[in-house]
Amino acid sequence: MTTLSYLDEMRLTSHFLDVLRLRLSDKATDALPLEGKMYDGVGVN
Repeated sequence: MTTLSYLDEMRLTSHFLDVLRLRLSDKATDALPLEGKMYDGVGVN
């Protein structure tokens, strides 16, 4: 059994969360940026 490095674990987690986010939004590709929807004149806090 091999042990993953911290960086490998974070890459794996990031990929998993990206796939999960697409699945939850029922999209094959990103429809929104990671920051979410931007409205006119309103920025991300």
